[in-house]
Amino acid sequence: VSDNEPKAGVIRNVAAGGRAVEHPSEPGPGGAGAVGVGVRALSECGAIGGWSREQIEIYCVTNLVSCALEADHEFLVLDLHFAKDTMERAFELAHAFLAGPVWDEAAVQRAKRVFASQALSVDKSLERATADRVLAAMLGGDARFRDPTPAQVDALTLDGVAAAVEMQLAPRNLEVNAVGDFDAAELERLALRY
Repeated sequence: VSDNEPKAGVIRNVAAGGRAVEHPSEPGPGGAGAVGVGVRALSECGAIGGWSREQIEIYCVTNLVSCALEADHEFLVLDLHFAKDTMERAFELAHAFLAGPVWDEAAVQRAKRVFASQALSVDKSLERATADRVLAAMLGGDARFRDPTPAQVDALTLDGVAAAVEMQLAPRNLEVNAVGDFDAAELERLALRY
């Protein structure tokens, strides 16, 4: 409980693993880029369980809940920002997402195009090209901390990216952090319920 978020709060669901658990050695259905593409695809799709993207957006706007899903090299993070009186709505949304993420082939294809275009744009930017060469010099052949190649991205499949992401979103792998202007007893009740 903190005064830093007056009349608001944040729930951060953190799953250990991130992009570091990808298999960068060769292209394949769940290889390099699987976690990044998978997280992007879930965000692109926006549907949860039996609810469409539009319904989820209306739910969030109506209940003053904002959510963001991201992957970095070490973690997957689902952040939910909420108004003081809508903490339960944020927990409901997190529970629904973790219990029933919706995988959509069109969203996976859009995410793959984004990652492939990023990889192709490296040589067109002096800053990105320099950063890429510095990383190559520092990491040698270790590709875990480098962007996947277009061939690696093209080899990814919906089933491969879904497996890579869902493996990390398992309850045994989640840590839930909450900060904001709310009652600690209410937080404990909702955390146990959802």
